[in-house]
Amino acid sequence: MKFNFQCTKVLSLFLGLWACMSIALITMSGGKASAQSYVTSTVPFSPMPYAGTSLTGQFSQPDDGVAGPYQIGFSFCYFGNNYTQFWVGSNGWVSFSPGQPTTYTSAAIPSNGASVPKNCVMGPWQDWWSNLNGNGTISYQSVGSYPNRKLVVSFLQLPMFQCTSLLGTFQIVLNECNNTIEIYIENKPNCTTWAGGTAVLGLHNALGTVAFAVGGTGPNWSRNSTQWVVSPTTPGLTYPNSSQSEGWLFSPIGQCQGIYFGGFKSIDTTSRWPVINPPCYSNLIGLKAKSGALICSSIDTNGTDFRLYNPAGQLMQIRKVSFTCNGNRVDSITVESAIDFLVNGDHHLVIRRGLDNNTLLGDCGSGTQEFDTIIVRLNTCYEYNSPIRIRNVDVQPNNRDIVLTWSTPENFDTTFFKRYILYKNDSLNSSRWYRFASVANLHDTVLTTTVQDPAEGGRDFLAVLEMKYYGQTDFGDSVNNIFLQAGDTTLNNGNRGVGLIRWPAYKGWPNSKYNVFVTAVNDTIGLWVGSTTDTIFSIQKGTKLGRYRLWVQAVNGDSSFMAHSNRIFFDIIDRPVIVFNVITPNGDGVNDNFTIKDIEYFPGTKVAIYDRWNQLVFSSEDYLNDWSPSNLPAGNYYYTVRVIDKNPTYGPLQIIK
Repeated sequence: MKFNFQCTKVLSLFLGLWACMSIALITMSGGKASAQSYVTSTVPFSPMPYAGTSLTGQFSQPDDGVAGPYQIGFSFCYFGNNYTQFWVGSNGWVSFSPGQPTTYTSAAIPSNGASVPKNCVMGPWQDWWSNLNGNGTISYQSVGSYPNRKLVVSFLQLPMFQCTSLLGTFQIVLNECNNTIEIYIENKPNCTTWAGGTAVLGLHNALGTVAFAVGGTGPNWSRNSTQWVVSPTTPGLTYPNSSQSEGWLFSPIGQCQGIYFGGFKSIDTTSRWPVINPPCYSNLIGLKAKSGALICSSIDTNGTDFRLYNPAGQLMQIRKVSFTCNGNRVDSITVESAIDFLVNGDHHLVIRRGLDNNTLLGDCGSGTQEFDTIIVRLNTCYEYNSPIRIRNVDVQPNNRDIVLTWSTPENFDTTFFKRYILYKNDSLNSSRWYRFASVANLHDTVLTTTVQDPAEGGRDFLAVLEMKYYGQTDFGDSVNNIFLQAGDTTLNNGNRGVGLIRWPAYKGWPNSKYNVFVTAVNDTIGLWVGSTTDTIFSIQKGTKLGRYRLWVQAVNGDSSFMAHSNRIFFDIIDRPVIVFNVITPNGDGVNDNFTIKDIEYFPGTKVAIYDRWNQLVFSSEDYLNDWSPSNLPAGNYYYTVRVIDKNPTYGPLQIIK
C-alpha cells in the first residue's frame, strides 16, 4: 500500500478597498506641517484680463449678494481639501462652500462668528456693490491648459456702499497644480463713513479657526479688519514693486504640494498599483519621493499617512516612518513595520489621511491620492509547498488502523502555526480529496486513522500545514491603534436608532479621550456627537434618510494634539410604515398589542387611538409596540401614526375579544 505526504500552505488573500471621501478639517498643533499653513509674499502686479462670464444679474441681490455654484475647471486644493466648485460674494470673496453669510462687517479673521464668511479667499472683503447704476462688473473665466490652468475671478470698478463714487478693482486667481492663490489689487479706496471703513485681505478656513491675513507694521500694511488704501497714484506708499498697485501670493505648505512614489524595483503590468519587492525577514519598505515635491516637515514619523495590510487583509502596525532630505525637501521615505515580513504574498501599503487630516496628495492629479496603494510583494519567505514523505508508516494486514507520521519543516517559526489538516483521496493518484482530520498541536505529528474497508485498495494522504497571520501588535504610537469598526450589526442595519462602534485603544499618549464625529457623505464639516474614555460607543443615528460617515478622534490630556481613525459608513434607509389593524388581546402572546412592523426603525413614533365617538383612548409620543387594549371593549376604533420624516398613516382598528 502506498502513502504519500505533502506539506503545503493554505492562504486566504483579501484586501478591502474603499471609496474616497471628504472629511472635516480639524485644527491641530504639533504633528506635521499641513495645508493649513500658507506663506504670504508679494509679487509684481500682473493681473489677467478683466474678462469672462459676467455675473451681473446672477447675485441673490446686487448689494450683499452671493452667486454660484460655478465650476473651477480643475481640482483645487484649499486648506487640505480638494474642490471643483466655487461661490462668489459681491462683497469681494470667493468661497468653496455654499451658504456663506453675505454681511459686510469685515471682522478680523479667524472668526467662527455666524456673520463671517468661511472657507474663502477674501480679496478684499468689505462692503461693495456688485452693480449700481451701471457701475461694477464681476466676472470669471478659466484660462490656460493642463497642467497650468487658472481660475480668474475679476471685480471691476465696484462702487463702495455709501461712497458710490469710490470704485475698486481687484482680482483673485487660483492656480492648478501648485494650488497657489494670487490676489491683484489695482485700486482699493476707503469709505470711512460705513462700517468703520475696514477691510480684510487673506484666507479663512472652513471652521473659522485658521486664517492667513496680510499683516505687518506701518501705514496701510495691516490688512485684517483695518482701514487701508491701494491706489496707483497715492503718494507715500512703500510697496516693493514699481507700481503702487499690489500683487499678493499665498503658497500652501505641506499636503497641497503633493508627493508621489517612484524608484520601484519592479512594475507589475497585471496590477493597477506599483509593486516593490523587499527582502524577506525585513521590516522596512523603501520609497522614493518626487524630487522637490514635499518639505521635510510634512512627513509624520509616527506613520499615520499609511496603513499596512498583510495578504489576509489584516491590519499591521507601523512602528515609525523615517526620511532623508535634500535641501529641506524629502528625498526618500522608509516605512518600518512593527513586525518582520515573514509570509509570501502581496502586502498592501495604502495611502491614508494622517494626523493632520490630510493625505500625501499627488502633484496635479498625477501622484498619490488617498487609498492609492503600493503592493509589497514577498516571494522568498515561508512557502510550505514542497512534498515531504511520511516516515514510519505501518499498516497491519488484519488491522483497520493506519498510523501516519510526519515532521514540520526545519527552522519553522512556531508563532505562525495554526493547525495541521489531513486529507485522503478515494484511490491512488485521484484528484478527489476528502478532509478527515485536523491536529491543533504543533508537536502532535502522529495520527492514527481508521480505514473503513481494508479491501478498498491504496490511496494517497495529504497533510496541510495551515498558518495563522500575525494580527495587531502592541506598538502603541501609531494611529493604526484606533482602527474603527462597527461594533455589531446595529450600525449597518439601516436603522434610525442606536449603532455601536468600537476601536482598539490609542496608546500614543496616556489617558486618551475620544471624540466621535458623524456627517452626511456630501458634507465637509463633521458634527460632534459625543466623547468617551472607553473604546466602545453607542451612536444615536439621526432621522433623515441617506448615507453617513463617522470617525473617532483621539485627544491627549490638554487637547493640544489629536489623531484620527479611519472612516466607516452607514445608511439610514427608507422603510414602509405597516400597521397591523387587528388586535386580539387574550394574553396568548400572539397579536396582543397594537403593532407597527419594524417599530425599532422608527424612533419617536407618535400614536393616537380613538373610539367610534372620536374620544382619545390611547396616545404615545414614542411608541414601542407596548400597548394592549385589554381594558377596552371589543369593537371598531381608529388609529393615527406619525413617523418622523413621513406622511401620517391612519385607518380603522378592530379589537376582537
